[in-house]
Amino acid sequence: MSAPPDDFMAFLEASRRAYLEALPARVAALEALWIRACDDSGDGLAELERAAHSIAGSAGTFGAARVGEAGGKLEVAVRRLAGVDAAGREANLAEARLALDEVHRAVDGRS
Repeated sequence: MSAPPDDFMAFLEASRRAYLEALPARVAALEALWIRACDDSGDGLAELERAAHSIAGSAGTFGAARVGEAGGKLEVAVRRLAGVDAAGREANLAEARLALDEVHRAVDGRS
């Protein structure tokens, strides 16, 4: 089996760098969606779930497995929020906030 051509490897590395450089902006977008989701339980939650799903699915491909895992936790926590009544909302909001904080730490390279 031969190695991929150098130009393809350069393309992959450039794509990885671009993805990693864009992560802080994607996390900022998650924060904006978080604020919106806390204000209403409709579209804001759905958009936040989609954004978290996107990060969960793509981060590992670009060498950011920890970010992907944190994004997956956020996705699950937000999905739980969609079906909860008012009584359980606060606990689920707290769980989702912790997951979003974990995404921040993963992107920042902190534990």
